[in-house]
Amino acid sequence: MLFYCLFYTILGAQTPGISPFGFSWSRETALLATGVAGQVIGQYRVKNMTPAGPTDLRRSDLSPLDRWAAGGWNPGASLASDVLTIGMGGTMIGADLWQHAFGSDSRQPVFEDGLILAEAFAWNAAINLNVRASRVHPRPFIYDTRAPAADRSEGQAAGSFYSGHASAAFLGAVYVSTVYPMRHPEFEHTGWLWAGSLTAATAASALRVVAGKHFPSDVIAGAAMGSLVGLGFIQLHLKDGVELWGMRPMPMLTPEGQVGVVAVGRI
Repeated sequence: MLFYCLFYTILGAQTPGISPFGFSWSRETALLATGVAGQVIGQYRVKNMTPAGPTDLRRSDLSPLDRWAAGGWNPGASLASDVLTIGMGGTMIGADLWQHAFGSDSRQPVFEDGLILAEAFAWNAAINLNVRASRVHPRPFIYDTRAPAADRSEGQAAGSFYSGHASAAFLGAVYVSTVYPMRHPEFEHTGWLWAGSLTAATAASALRVVAGKHFPSDVIAGAAMGSLVGLGFIQLHLKDGVELWGMRPMPMLTPEGQVGVVAVGRI
């Protein structure tokens, strides 16, 4: 019912040329359904993982990039990474809500970005969970006794690669840094937006290593995957004639019913 209301609001509010994005019932339903199904399968696989045994904990099996991080444990850093990741994931929606409250009467961007991000995060989590279930290597905190025994004996701790937090943080960072300038061609601080969002996403990723939740290779792979998923879902929803990078004129209807142009796609 929630998805139905979301689709109805977006598709019913579409005004030709006003938004850089286009939507269809069939595509959005398929993307959401497959993303959620992939998440469910991934969660089941991770939940039923066998706990790591002594043969899984040979530090010599780790790459030199990761070996130094084995045994880390810091609950405070883990909490901080949770907060930063959630913040990055919701930044675009927050910007849309701010714009609606203080600059625009339209709620359409909120619903559009909400739907695209819901699809992107569902697919991102589905891929991440299923890769983690393949047990590339255990979480770093298992390599020491500082972490609680209950945490070290969990099956899901046997799969660390790759970081879901890093992928989610970079997905959110790339999305807001790409889409906000698209919606606001007059925005003059795109470079600072990219710098700030990527710095926050990098901090969230680094905190996962400090927390003992992931190795450096986990967060590097997560950052790359989240960025690709974010850009992919933006590209998938762009209307014909709108480019991901560069400046292109797009037709729009003025309040008087005349055809004008608006520049979109600037980064």
